[in-house]
Amino acid sequence: MYPRKALLAALSLACLAGCDAGPDQEVFGAWRVDPKETQLPKTPFPRLKERIKQAVSNTTLKLQPDHQFVFVSGQSYKGAWSLKGDTVTLVPKVQPKDKPLPEGFEKLEFQLDRAAKTLSFKQETAVGPVTVVLFKSG
Repeated sequence: MYPRKALLAALSLACLAGCDAGPDQEVFGAWRVDPKETQLPKTPFPRLKERIKQAVSNTTLKLQPDHQFVFVSGQSYKGAWSLKGDTVTLVPKVQPKDKPLPEGFEKLEFQLDRAAKTLSFKQETAVGPVTVVLFKSG
């Protein structure tokens, strides 16, 4: 009888450990911009559009289990993130005076596509809508 109770206790602990990870676990890790999926407004300058896509292709986002993030796009930004439903919200920490937050970067909301394992961010700009798509890279 004792081995049976020990086995049941071990299985219960294993289940609790796995269940404790929660839904946030699937977004932990490294994400990278997919330049092919990134959508920019129409422009009469196709080369400019390609240069912008190349520039954003080096953009990365790391979502850490402690709900902190590191976003690198030319400069590095850090802050807190949260997941509610299929929305991942990034709230950058205020940066030093010599490194102000870019306009519209006070809070970013990404839509999580669990099936495709992507995060997408849409923003209206003066020249039209921009959609940036990130894929999980680690």
